Amino acid sequence: MKKHLITIIAVLFSFILQAQNNVDPSDVTIIRDAYGIPHIFGETDADVAYGMGWAICEDAFNDIQQTMFAMHSRSGEVFGTDGAALDVLSFIADADRYIPEDWRSDFSPEFLKVLDAKVQSINDYASSHPDEVKLKGIFPISGRDIIKAYMLGNVVMSNAVFDIVKLIDKQLDGEISRTTESGGSNAWAVSSKRTNNGETWMISNSHQPLEGPFAWYEAHVQSNEGWDMMGATFPTGVSLFVGTNRNLGWTHTVNAPDLTDVYKLEMHPTNKLQYKLDGNWFELEKRTLKFKVKIGPLKIPIKRTFYYSLHGPVIKSEKDFYALRMVALYDTRAPEQWWRMNKASNLQEYLAAVDMGAIPSLTFTYADKEDNIYFLSNGRC
Repeated sequence: MKKHLITIIAVLFSFILQAQNNVDPSDVTIIRDAYGIPHIFGETDADVAYGMGWAICEDAFNDIQQTMFAMHSRSGEVFGTDGAALDVLSFIADADRYIPEDWRSDFSPEFLKVLDAKVQSINDYASSHPDEVKLKGIFPISGRDIIKAYMLGNVVMSNAVFDIVKLIDKQLDGEISRTTESGGSNAWAVSSKRTNNGETWMISNSHQPLEGPFAWYEAHVQSNEGWDMMGATFPTGVSLFVGTNRNLGWTHTVNAPDLTDVYKLEMHPTNKLQYKLDGNWFELEKRTLKFKVKIGPLKIPIKRTFYYSLHGPVIKSEKDFYALRMVALYDTRAPEQWWRMNKASNLQEYLAAVDMGAIPSLTFTYADKEDNIYFLSNGRC
């Protein structure tokens, strides 16, 4: 009886995996040009999402792993202090808390196929290249992991990370100030009326690191379902974040709307973990992060204590508790918005995608073949 039960479970598990794996890799074609940039072709959007995921794994599997390890606060074990910073950020943000159990219902069936294909490509690559996997127990990943990676990226891009760093470095005692950073990316859109050759220009000069979870990866994708775009994405990206298709193009720069609220909590005079909100006292949820950081040949164990309030994550400074409310954590749908921007063929379709409002920050600089130019300094509240 036990043997039959194990067989039934194995068959059911196999059936579930087959249901999730909706792409046959033989339907995907990847052609690299003289610069090594992958041009990916397939019948469906899911096919090319799989192909792009596979190509990124071939070139930047370590960058994908660093992000996935951070979802479990284990990046420091492999990537040292750089990975540890991502571990702490991921733990503080605690994106899992903001993703509903039925999170797949937030997305359209069409996009879920694309998301599942991305996940399948990473898992297929990891299982077929076990010697490149640096930590056990991480793969296979899930669609939820990819959504968390987007949310973590949006925490960084919306400048919330700077307030977190200031709190950890105990720089806010006695002063809570808005963080502003100088420098950054550049973008231009120029109407044909302003150019010497009568053409519409869109120029992107986006400043990203050369490696790591937030480095650009350049690719071209083309499906028979209308997804045909050249541009760049992050290693865990499902679609391209900036670039052009046959009809239009856009790019992003980081802007600085106030997307993080920092609250200095009023603490109870005797009950040290109680804080006051709307005239009532509430208990802070204590959260302990235990992780390891690779320093030379050693993995040094580290323990840090953080908290959680009704406002959001809480960090204790020298003498005060500060709570953060980060807009970047309040919508899971940014991956689909970017994919729909990829698929847009004119200004109206592009604006319909932008109107989803799921991307929490960034500027949008746009131009198209109809000589429309458009700029948005985007920000959620």
